[in-house]
Parts: sequence; structure tokens; C-alpha cells
Amino acid sequence: MVVVTMESNGRTITNRGIQAELRGRGSGTTATAGRIEEELLQAERRYRSLFDHVPVGLYRTTPDGRILDANPALIQMFGYPDRESFLAEGVADFYVDPEERKRGQEILEREGVMRNFEVRCRCYDGTIIWVKDSARAVRDDSGRVIYYEGVTEDITERKRAEEQMKRATEAQRSLALKVLDAQEQERLHIARELHDALGQLLTALKMEGEWIAHHADDPPEVRRIAEDLCTHLDEAMTLVKRISYGLRPSVLDDLGIGPALEALVAEMDRRSAIRCEAAIEDLSERIPPETATVLYRIAQEALTNVLRHSQARRACVSLVARAREVILKIEDDGCGIPEERLEDPTSLGLASMRERAHLLEGELVIASRAGQGTTVTARISFELPPARFGPRRLG
Repeated sequence: MVVVTMESNGRTITNRGIQAELRGRGSGTTATAGRIEEELLQAERRYRSLFDHVPVGLYRTTPDGRILDANPALIQMFGYPDRESFLAEGVADFYVDPEERKRGQEILEREGVMRNFEVRCRCYDGTIIWVKDSARAVRDDSGRVIYYEGVTEDITERKRAEEQMKRATEAQRSLALKVLDAQEQERLHIARELHDALGQLLTALKMEGEWIAHHADDPPEVRRIAEDLCTHLDEAMTLVKRISYGLRPSVLDDLGIGPALEALVAEMDRRSAIRCEAAIEDLSERIPPETATVLYRIAQEALTNVLRHSQARRACVSLVARAREVILKIEDDGCGIPEERLEDPTSLGLASMRERAHLLEGELVIASRAGQGTTVTARISFELPPARFGPRRLG
């Protein structure tokens, strides 16, 4: 049997005990001993060749922080001029944050193996790089750790690419939020114009129609036409108010998300055959305006889907706060949403709800079964100030 062992300084040695035993057996074993010794030397050369030429960093260090051995790839990775200057360093000197070394060492002591441990390290010239470290603890017969040996890979470029991607995603998210905000501002402007300018014009026309109807006794046809005109103007004024409210409900800006959701539910309950309920926690002064708008639009779209497609008899909207998130739920007892439609990218209403939630780094989950209704759950994470009131129930 060929045995290769390592000294504590990292040098590969042969098992002298086996050699001594072979010599003790006499001249008959001389040839065998020579062959085994040659095999050991060849094994050591193969090991050293692999150690020196593998394109990733290899090392062996002691628990107290001494470097026993390092291959050229690792020395080059950290920019050291030669092996001697690298081995003269202490392991702790490479870590930007010394606590990271302690954390990695604790993993090795506890589990014996450390995998894909990502950490920032300092090079010879002071440059900071990211490395991925995988290692194992080598123990003696008593279980005491003798040294650690491992593989180190430079992942600086990957980390830089991830950071660039993160910044690009954040910029895209910020731009999308600005676009949504601009849309909401435009909705608000149009809603006010409809309510104020067009609403006032229709009111004036109605007053004139009523004057004509009151004074036009002869012929009767003029009176009838004037009365019909007033009726049509009433319908137009109602329509303008509804469109204005749908574009941007003033209650959302004036009173906040709680009253706005309650008004939305009450309006659907009044206009449809669906029994609508609301259980709303008073969060109006605790939620940022952009979050309130996103939650309102998700509820509005979900209730529109309930009204148009669900064939439901009941629906419920709830809004509650947890320690670090706010949860909006819209539930109905309708026919459910077909599975293929849930994953259909052309389903603009569902895609719009998901996109709005993701823009605030939240999530939107739609759970639905045929004949068992649908539940839309939006979770938006952020730090909430203390609550002053509990949930209110409407319906």
C-alpha cells in the first residue's frame, strides 16, 4: 500500500514507518522497497505539479493564521511578487473585515467543511477584491484541527457585474415609478378638469334647460325637449363624476388608503349584485403616497376582474400591517381564473398588478381554483411606524 502524508508545514513526505518495515524484512524486499519509494516520489511530483499549475488558488493554513503553503495562482491573484513574501503574511491580514475570517473559521470548526464563502480581501497593493472560498479542516487522530486546506477563486468581475445589474435594475425601477407617478399626476389633472371645468359647464347647461322647461308653456313640444335635455345632462354629470373618480379618487389624496379602499368597496357593493365587504386597518398616515397608490390600483384592478369575470356572490378586501410589511387581500367566491390565464403574459390586468407590486420590491400572489374563487395577495415590505388604530370592518 502506498501512503502519502503531509507534515504540519505542508511538505509532502513518505511514510518512513513502512520503509523501515520493508528494510527489516531483509534483502528480499529491497527491490519492493525501492519500487514503493519511487512510486511515492512520483506521487509527490504529480501532486506538486497539480498544485502548482491548477488555475485556481490553493492554500494550506493553520488555525492560528499562519500560511503553510500556497500555489502560484493564489500568489498571483493577490499580486505578491514572490512566494516567500506571501507566506510571510498572516491570514487575517488579507481580510477587509476580520470578523469574516472568524465567521469562516467557525464554520470550519463546527462543520468541517466550508463551501462558497464569499468575502472581500485586500491585495498586496491595497486593491480590494472579492473571492469565493471553499475549504476543509484536516484533523489529527485526536480530532484536533491541524490545518485548513482550500480553494480560492477571484469573483471580483462577477460581483462587479452583479452590482452593475443591481444599479441598472434600480434605475429601471426608479424610472418606472416616476412614469407611474407622472401617469397618476396626469390622471389627477384630467379628473379635476372633468370635475371642475366640464362639471361646471354641464351644471350651467342644466340650469338653462330647467329655465327653458319652466318658461316654455307653448308649444308643449319645447317643454318636453327641455325636460329631456335636463335628463340627459343629469346622466352626463353622473358619468363625468364616475370617470373623474375612476381616474383619481380625491379621497385617496385627501384621506388616504383606508377610506379610499372603503369607498371603492362601497361603490362596488352599490353598483353590483356582489355583496362586498372591507376589513381595513387604519394605515393612512403610515403608508407613503406611492405605496398607497400602488395598493389602491391593485385593489381596483382586482375588483374590476371580480365584477367582470368571476360570477361571484361575495367579495372581501382586507388591508393589514405586520412588523415590516403591509398586506392587501382581495378574495371572492366566484368561478376562479383558469390556470392558463394566470400565466398568460397577454393578460394585461394580472400583469399590471404584478408589475406594480414588483416596482415597490413587493410580491403579488394569485391563488385560484375552478369553482372555489380567487384570492389576490399583495405584500409590500417597509418599516411601519407604530399603529394608533386597529382594523375597521365595512359591509
